[in-house]
Amino acid sequence: MITFEQLPFLYRIAAKIDLAAMAKLLGRKDLLPDGFDKEKISDEKMAEIVFEFAAVLIPKMEEINEDIVGLVAATKGIHVDDAKKLDAIQSIKDLLSEAGVLDFFKKYLKQKAGQKQ
Repeated sequence: MITFEQLPFLYRIAAKIDLAAMAKLLGRKDLLPDGFDKEKISDEKMAEIVFEFAAVLIPKMEEINEDIVGLVAATKGIHVDDAKKLDAIQSIKDLLSEAGVLDFFKKYLKQKAGQKQ
């Protein structure tokens, strides 16, 4: 579930990242099969997913860092200052495991693709 508190952060992140690279990543059935269930995924597979997302996010990290921290804070229900002190890799892994985050990016990319046609 995506909350209203998370939405602004998700939209700002999505607006700043490389949409073509993200679309390619989200379209990989070997990485993210339909019906993706975080409870049934191995730690090794989750590490691969985090690595692939990091490859897309890192080039824009300076631009999206504050939005990611804000998203982590909103997701965990903590203050932004506390979120800044958390392990970044684990926090991104937790975000990708959060119900709705991957779906948000898939829907956002489909919407953007539809606007370009």
